[in-house]
Amino acid sequence: MAHAPDVVDTKQLDDEAPISKVMSVRTLVLVWAFLIAFAILNYYSATVYLDGFNTFVSLSIALVMGTVSVFFFMHLGFDRPINAFAFVASLAVAVLFITFSIADGRAYQSELYNREGKAMISTIQSRKAKTGQAPAQPAMIPGR
Repeated sequence: MAHAPDVVDTKQLDDEAPISKVMSVRTLVLVWAFLIAFAILNYYSATVYLDGFNTFVSLSIALVMGTVSVFFFMHLGFDRPINAFAFVASLAVAVLFITFSIADGRAYQSELYNREGKAMISTIQSRKAKTGQAPAQPAMIPGR
């Protein structure tokens, strides 16, 4: 029994047809099952405390899922290499921005939270409620 190929080039079927790829149902189902498995993995990875690496793990899983979706469902894997390069470069820039944002947020954690892990704003509000006085206002700057 002959097995159908995973990818069929329609150019071979009809000389007048535009160049495109038709993927077999088997390939599409396997990709769909992979994406469902990774979605379940992403869900369960969010329920486990990974000592500060939860965001990194979730973003990594999302990156793999997005790449598989684009390469198979949008046929980027069968397109010109420059398009794949543009996609990978845009992902790299997005990862760079997210990494800098997370690093910047961690740099200010000591200013935003006290030792007990409570937000400083709530501490100021609770002091105001206890004393009945508003926090001191900054001094007026001459010329403003």
